[in-house]
Amino acid sequence: MNTNVLEKIEKGQRKGKMVSFNVGDSIAVHSVIDKDKEGKERVQIFKGIVLKVKGSGIGKTFVVRKIAHGGIGVEKTILMNSPLIKKIEFIKKGKVRKAKLYYMRKRIGKAALKIMEGTMSEKEMKELEEAMEEQKKERKEGTEEENNSEISEGQTKKEEQNSAVENMEKTKDKKENQMTNEKDGEKKDNKNVEEENKG
Repeated sequence: MNTNVLEKIEKGQRKGKMVSFNVGDSIAVHSVIDKDKEGKERVQIFKGIVLKVKGSGIGKTFVVRKIAHGGIGVEKTILMNSPLIKKIEFIKKGKVRKAKLYYMRKRIGKAALKIMEGTMSEKEMKELEEAMEEQKKERKEGTEEENNSEISEGQTKKEEQNSAVENMEKTKDKKENQMTNEKDGEKKDNKNVEEENKG
């Protein structure tokens, strides 16, 4: 019973069709690292070799290793179903015999990222194409939502500007009316004074 409940919860938090990859494959992970005030996302690309894949379900993680400037090895543990992952780009298939490539840490220079290139089966190729198509659809939907929100924001701003202009025109008309009334009052007063002087 408890396992069924957990499965339902996990199903709701899992991502759609993800790019399938194994240990030794070269991938590029596009992840969101920052959001500005306007809601625009800043995406960072972490490109490297998959050292290990651990766990299952929503807790599944993988480690990617790359060589940074100065020949320093950088590793990143990434949660497979993280909402911060925009997309995972498959670069190259690797052919390895071990499930965890910790021996790569001891390598220096070009050998630090050198892995025998493998070949993908037809099934793997089909799965990769399907996953890439789904990622494209998700990105398209996301951009459409952003555009719609930008359009609605623009419309509200325009409406605010128009209402502000209308208010300014109304206040201007009121002032003009007040000035004309004051002038009419002054003329009447002057006329009354002249009549009194004549009398």
